[in-house]
Amino acid sequence: MNILYYTYSFPSHSDPIGGIFFYQRVAQLLKDKHFVPVVKENSIIKSSGQLLKIKSYKIKIFDDDLPVQVEPINYFKNPFFMSSHLLKQIKKKFEKMKGDFIHTHMAHISYPIYLVKKKYHIPYVVTVHGSDVHTIPFQSKKERAKVLKILHHADLVIFVSTYLLKKAQELGYQGQNYEIIPNGIHLPAVQHERKDQQNLIKTIGFIGNLINVKGADLLPAIFYEIKKANPQVQFVIIGEGILKKQIAKELEEYGLMRCTEITGRISPAKLEQYYSKLDLLVIPSRNEGFGCVILEAFSFGVQVVGSQCGSLPELIGEKGRVVQMNDNFIPVFADQVIELLKNPISSDKLISYVKQYSWKKTVEKEIKAYHKIFSK
Repeated sequence: MNILYYTYSFPSHSDPIGGIFFYQRVAQLLKDKHFVPVVKENSIIKSSGQLLKIKSYKIKIFDDDLPVQVEPINYFKNPFFMSSHLLKQIKKKFEKMKGDFIHTHMAHISYPIYLVKKKYHIPYVVTVHGSDVHTIPFQSKKERAKVLKILHHADLVIFVSTYLLKKAQELGYQGQNYEIIPNGIHLPAVQHERKDQQNLIKTIGFIGNLINVKGADLLPAIFYEIKKANPQVQFVIIGEGILKKQIAKELEEYGLMRCTEITGRISPAKLEQYYSKLDLLVIPSRNEGFGCVILEAFSFGVQVVGSQCGSLPELIGEKGRVVQMNDNFIPVFADQVIELLKNPISSDKLISYVKQYSWKKTVEKEIKAYHKIFSK
């Protein structure tokens, strides 16, 4: 199959994390001998007022990957109308590659692809990942109408969780042209040896954007409650976001900075090193479309405690602990962390369970869904 991958975000040499889920699909498709050009839209005028064009580039994240070629479309983004130049360039690249269809990600930013189909009759697949359905369409009638239009006119909609399908239906999505296919994860090539479970010092981590919807603002209070109950713990926070300074300030006030590391954004390879050192991962999200960090943690035998929000109960199930978001959330969450550290679930059980979520299996399901739609 010839699949044109269209995205607003994709890893680059300066930012190897951005759009990592999109990259990993393409990397697996290339391994499976599919032709997958990647087109990245780039608005020339940035929010800072800076003018920035990007050039074509190749990127390779993991050692066993093939290099991915990324072709940009540089254009001037106008808030009042869609750039006809952008639509023509998408059509031109699609025709050049003799494509079968376009696969785009994140419904709320896929409007150019909907217009390309409307104007040039090019079929498309859209994958829904989270905030594009559970948050953004609820912010205005305009966004809601736009997202529904994109979903209803897609030849195929892929939801990465059952939760997101339900949120789309709550919005007004009535289509039957969908599949539920979870994201995959990059399984470690070599299973890192777990630390001695009897080690007195336990390492508790958070991995994600430091923003409100991820519950990052709750971390200092949660860590404080855990430290009160078990002084033999240390913490690591991996990620960037607008709450970073606030979190550091509150950790200092709680007297926790001496036992907390805040790394900022790190490469996928370095992230694997941190996973191998963790005993437990906390995910206090207020909403979550698909928590890949859960599966990544399981692949290293790491225990997980999350909130009972979004898709988290769907993924964690009986393999960790979920806590209802209410007035007692912080102390109850901390109690569940302490209990799971005392009585952890078998690392072998977690590692075995997560093997079904390899990118190879995810992409095989997507290819099967493609054939079901485009072989009619």
